[in-house]
Amino acid sequence: DINSLFYGEDTWEKLKSILKNRKAKIQTKYYNDVVVADTIKPAPIDIDVKVILLGNFELYSCLKKIDADFDELFRVHAIFEDDVKTNKESIVSYIYDICYYINKEKLLPFSKDGIQEIIRYSSRRAESQSRLSLDNVRLYTLLDEADIFARNNGKNIVDAKCVNDC
Repeated sequence: DINSLFYGEDTWEKLKSILKNRKAKIQTKYYNDVVVADTIKPAPIDIDVKVILLGNFELYSCLKKIDADFDELFRVHAIFEDDVKTNKESIVSYIYDICYYINKEKLLPFSKDGIQEIIRYSSRRAESQSRLSLDNVRLYTLLDEADIFARNNGKNIVDAKCVNDC
């Protein structure tokens, strides 16, 4: 998470140093201004890693502007969409994701109209009838809540009413 680079003291500079030198050094630890471990000084550890920073575009732009090394260390910039165009392929993929989650979490089965209601919900989240939201956190929360609603109402299948009423 790119935000975490701004929380710790010198976190960004330490990460840059590790990535540029491909070595990690174990730092001396302090506790209440007292050195805790300074008797053993291990050799730096060779590091060969790829780092992916996740965050908003504003923080990405900020780091890019204030640090000349940023472009060299993070050459690829990917933007992920919040939604996808509705077509046969995206709907099939979406239904597969729904079914996978239902099976993985051992939820009650969803009826055809229950699945259709989930897809309508996703279109509303995307604010377009021609798009589906890719916000899986909200999707999975809705699936969980519809399952709980159905169980609490003595149903053995989650239908559109359960999805709408939860």
